[in-house]
Amino acid sequence: MIDLSVRKVINDSWELFKKDWIVSSFVCLIMVSLVIGPVVLFDKWADIRLIKYSFKIYTGVLMAPALFFVINWIRTEHFSLVFPRGEQVIKYLITYFILYLSVTIGMLLFIVPGYFLLIKLRYAPYLILYKDLEIYEALEESWTMTNGYFWQVTLIIILVMLVSWSGILLLIIGVIPFTVLAFIIDLNYFIRLHKVYEQSLKNLFIEIKKEKEFQHVEG
Repeated sequence: MIDLSVRKVINDSWELFKKDWIVSSFVCLIMVSLVIGPVVLFDKWADIRLIKYSFKIYTGVLMAPALFFVINWIRTEHFSLVFPRGEQVIKYLITYFILYLSVTIGMLLFIVPGYFLLIKLRYAPYLILYKDLEIYEALEESWTMTNGYFWQVTLIIILVMLVSWSGILLLIIGVIPFTVLAFIIDLNYFIRLHKVYEQSLKNLFIEIKKEKEFQHVEG
């Protein structure tokens, strides 16, 4: 039985974080530096729309391997530099754009639809990196796997935001490690939720198979 409690997710994430936090924080520091550098360099052109959108794509390309690192870390409980395939990064960017666009449109419709879409489609980009699904499959699976977990996903989002903000309150020293910890908590919960989802599908398949066998015997 997979424990989806927030307390268990936090405890396991913290234990994993403590193992290799120096190495992981160093890698994330490099990633953040690659993001901050262009911000400083192109600051005087910040009002140019093309620069803004180009920078969003640039940060998205960096975010994909960062998330991929953490996903692999949680899977193996050992930090190693592994990279997603180029096709995965492209699919991740497209999926993230679909999520962003859907939530933005939903927010214009009195906020509630936007937040609902944020929860239901939240894990689609993660599924691209985790299972290398096609875009439509990732969107569909994210929608289905969050059924019955709306408020728990909401709680995880709040928790991740609080952890990230805690790092900001500790100024520069705390930003990197707390950002890593926030990543681990978010993705740890996602992986656990997906395992629960897969187990429920297996149980459903077994029940359907038993029902067919029972009908065959009676027939």
